[in-house]
Amino acid sequence: MRDLTVRSKLETGPGSAGDWVSIESSLTDAVETCTTESSLQFDGGWVEVRRYRLLRPAESVWATSRSSYFFDLSLAPRPPARGTLLGLGSHEAPDILSRIMIVPPGQKVRSGSRAGHFRSMRCVLDADLIDGILQGRARWSEPSLRQAFSLSGGEIEWLLRRMYQEVRRGGFASNVAAAALARTLSVELIRRFRLNCAETGQGRRPDAGGLAPWRMRLLRERVQADGPVPGLAELADLCCLTERHLNRAFKRETGQTLGKFVKAAMVERARFLLTDTNMPVKEIARKLGFATSGSFAHAFRGGTGFLPSEVRGHQDSGTGPSRRRALRSSGSGAM
Repeated sequence: MRDLTVRSKLETGPGSAGDWVSIESSLTDAVETCTTESSLQFDGGWVEVRRYRLLRPAESVWATSRSSYFFDLSLAPRPPARGTLLGLGSHEAPDILSRIMIVPPGQKVRSGSRAGHFRSMRCVLDADLIDGILQGRARWSEPSLRQAFSLSGGEIEWLLRRMYQEVRRGGFASNVAAAALARTLSVELIRRFRLNCAETGQGRRPDAGGLAPWRMRLLRERVQADGPVPGLAELADLCCLTERHLNRAFKRETGQTLGKFVKAAMVERARFLLTDTNMPVKEIARKLGFATSGSFAHAFRGGTGFLPSEVRGHQDSGTGPSRRRALRSSGSGAM
């Protein structure tokens, strides 16, 4: 196989190639097609939407510069993919990648995927956005690095999907809107991972009594697996802990409850099935472990504010449920 370095605009501009992300090795003859659908540069970063088709499994080794954060948001179910943060040790077992991968500055990554189609949004943010808020360099703990590397749901995914709408649809002052979203995303990163300033040590409480990395990996793999949504008792048995201990340790480790984590994963799995397949709602409910489509609709609405029927078919059109309601009430019709 040829071992080539391929750079998109994300790697080459603005500034020199090393300003953003550098690719050490990439087996590019496994890539049949790689299309950049849309891209947008804004103050503090760059974002693009890409579509790939891999003929065979592919692996690459790449690194973020010391001045950039890298985000990858899967926009459709992708072939099974795994990745490893090499800075945590070459002995680390690869993580099964979730919908979001966040790589802070100065991190080296090995990532690989099986053959198939996938579509994703890649975004790079200037580290000064985060460091400026903290008034110093952000310090990432090892547990936070692991969590950010394979993430799904929550405010971070919502903000990335809002950025996706900006880059995909374009429109007046999209670069200004994307810059505003990037700044909000920076604040959410600090909150979500309880970052502090390396120079002052302020902004984050020390981790204590959290979960071992192998337990976090088991939880992520089970919650994101293709099957019924797991209950707390099942997850506690999986980790060999009592339910109370698991709940308390997970909250200390991540800053959110295990219940919220499981619900967010369920909502995002459901969203993909609703927007990227023609599977009936009743079958989606059964696949996720709900006894009835009504109980699924209630849980989905509790996590999103919308019914499954309101989400279906509108993810890529840019006409979300709120917009449709507003149009309906004003008598304007559909966009």
